[in-house]
Amino acid sequence: MNTLLSHISEYIWQQSWQIGLLIGIVALVNLALRKRSAHLRYMLWLMVLAKCLLPPLLSVSLAWLPTKNALRPVAYANEGVLQIHDDHAPVVAPPESSMLATPTPTQIHRFRAIVRQHWLVLAWAIAALMFYMIVLVRTMRIIHYLRSHRKPVSGPVLKDLQDISRRYGLRDHPRAWFIDPTQQPFVWGWFKGEIYLPGDFDEITSVQHRQAILAHELSHVYRKDPGTNLLQLIAQGLFWFHPVLWWANIQMRREREKSCDEMAIARMGTKAKDYCQALVNTLTIRHQTTLPLGSAAVADPVKNIEERIKTIMQPDKHFALRSNLWVGAMLLVTTVLVVSTSFALTEKPTQDAKRMESMQQLKRLGLMCHLLRT
Repeated sequence: MNTLLSHISEYIWQQSWQIGLLIGIVALVNLALRKRSAHLRYMLWLMVLAKCLLPPLLSVSLAWLPTKNALRPVAYANEGVLQIHDDHAPVVAPPESSMLATPTPTQIHRFRAIVRQHWLVLAWAIAALMFYMIVLVRTMRIIHYLRSHRKPVSGPVLKDLQDISRRYGLRDHPRAWFIDPTQQPFVWGWFKGEIYLPGDFDEITSVQHRQAILAHELSHVYRKDPGTNLLQLIAQGLFWFHPVLWWANIQMRREREKSCDEMAIARMGTKAKDYCQALVNTLTIRHQTTLPLGSAAVADPVKNIEERIKTIMQPDKHFALRSNLWVGAMLLVTTVLVVSTSFALTEKPTQDAKRMESMQQLKRLGLMCHLLRT
């Protein structure tokens, strides 16, 4: 049990600082690529998600940490044998006469460190379990509410959804519902996802505006974004203590919305200005939702519309259906290398350590001389 807790503690520590480092690198790269396709930036954030969820296969040692205690080797002679005393030498079982001796301060310190480490692991596990329980309870309440108040779409909205699904190459369109308490379209589900629209969505007279909003929501279903969003929740629960990961999840959701904007414009052949007008008319003129969706829903807050519009209206903006195939292949290879490799920080080699190694060689030489004499 103690060994298992120690392994978990070491794994969480190594993954935490490496995830933070990877998030910093991805954030800087995305900053440099802020005028490029959102598909590319989103795929970079998926690399962070893979690092959070997949255990590494290869461990590489990095001599980075300073030594905890200075080595104090002492050489002395005993019956012609050169002996070395080392505080960091492996613990050897004492003779029977000293089996009941009082533990040394070093042994007490190590024991307290191990106990403290195990308590931290237990606290992490309890907090992660509480996070998942809270998310599950909120999700079940919202699912019950949606099933009690939703109505299937019909009329022109259903026809628009069928036409857009054919443009996306889908045989069957996803299920879509009207829900009165919300004034913001969203996708809800664990894996596939269903589309939820405001109750008065069919009152939008502009067919182009209706189809632009439906194409954006359909893009989430087409890309299996609900499944990715579920993986984000799992990763956030595992590393609930990691504030940088919470920030990275927010950035990932923003890039996901921008990717769906690009896909909707590219699929529908809509002008960027008309698409932005549809967003403004649908999401900002009406009052905001009264239904607390939480992080399990695939949706973008109304306050982020301005940022999305600025991204869409960039000069000479190219709208792609997906990221370039070669770029995706390169990112896949990079992800495999990053996820499969873990770096373990070890103590730096010091002059004391080198001197200790030399003295250990002298000890072995002295032992050989003693054996030759006898």
